[in-house]
Parts: sequence; C-alpha cells; structure tokens
Amino acid sequence: MERFRVGLIGCGVISDIYLKTCQKFDILDVVAARQDGIKPPPAWLDFPGVEDGARGVQFVDAAVKSNESGGNWVEIAPPIDA
Repeated sequence: MERFRVGLIGCGVISDIYLKTCQKFDILDVVAARQDGIKPPPAWLDFPGVEDGARGVQFVDAAVKSNESGGNWVEIAPPIDA
C-alpha cells in the first residue's frame, strides 16, 4: 500500500495528540522537516491554496444551482488571473 506523508504545521499544544495518533497508522509518515533540520523538497510543499479552495466552492455552488434548475448547465466564472 502506498504511504502518505503528513506534515504538521503550527499545531501548537495539540501536536502531541496528532503525533501519537499518526503512529497508529502504518501508511503515514509524519514529516517535521524544519524541526529535524531537513530542507523539504518542492513536492512536499505542493498543496492547495486559497485560490484552489475558492474554485472548489464555485464548483459546488454551480453543481447545486444546476441540480436546482433540473440539470441545466451552469457556467463558472473564469479565475481572476485569467
């Protein structure tokens, strides 16, 4: 089974609970690069941003509107930077 890397960022006091819970799953590798003095490779830092989340909300909103209109096509506005 493929393993997944889990990074904890700014978890504060609760991080201890996350770390102990992650140990229960054989498919997770917990990554604490800065604490361990490791420079994270770019692939570790490739995660969705605010813009991606906003596009996801637009998609869900369009899907709901489409359903409410009997399945009609609903256009989604292009991204602002387009």
